[in-house]
Amino acid sequence: MIEKITDIGILSGVSSPLLPLLYADLRYPATDVDGVYTQRENDKVKSFVSLKNGCATVCAVEEDFSHEEMNSFLSFLHVGQALSNAPLDDTFKSVALMEITPQPCNSGDLQVTSPMWKTSQYKALYQLLSEGKEGFDSWFADFSRRVNDGFALGVCSSDYVSCAIVPCVYENCGIIAGVYTHEQHRGQGRAQMCVKGLLGALFDNGIKKAFLWCDEDKVKFYEKSGFRMIGNLYIREEI
Repeated sequence: MIEKITDIGILSGVSSPLLPLLYADLRYPATDVDGVYTQRENDKVKSFVSLKNGCATVCAVEEDFSHEEMNSFLSFLHVGQALSNAPLDDTFKSVALMEITPQPCNSGDLQVTSPMWKTSQYKALYQLLSEGKEGFDSWFADFSRRVNDGFALGVCSSDYVSCAIVPCVYENCGIIAGVYTHEQHRGQGRAQMCVKGLLGALFDNGIKKAFLWCDEDKVKFYEKSGFRMIGNLYIREEI
């Protein structure tokens, strides 16, 4: 049985790099359907699934969770894009899951997101990340609220051509969900500089672990910044 939850306490004791995403979707639903659901069998939690803006994150906590029920649930809600720590069917592709322990770093001329940021700074960051995104007003309302709650963190170059962002934090772990450099400025080490600056900012904010996932061709790039591969996640991208 799959049912919606409202108490974050049910996540206590669960160990998964996906927890910051589940926490984010529980705290910041966009619609009545959005939020976190549990899949139970005989009163035992088998998996969690969170929904946000038509996308799903599936966190299996037991190997014998019902793939059929989960796939039926996602199909019923017309979810086309999903991330999972277990392959749900053959439409999912494998991506590398990587981990790092943040270390001190001098951010130099990097801009660090904070509650003191001005709208013009948010607009510059949005313009860098805007491809395929929704409108600025919606993006600004969500991201700035997270920054003001101490829930999001990011760094970007002073000329706003490269950035690295952690929009999801839970307890002492964070997920790096955005590393981007404008195509005209790639190959100059800017993205690696932003990642190192972000890790320093995470360290300053008490974050002990940071995770990201990427395609295999990006693994060496992140290994240069100190990340290590710890496994795989599975993604079904919207068609």
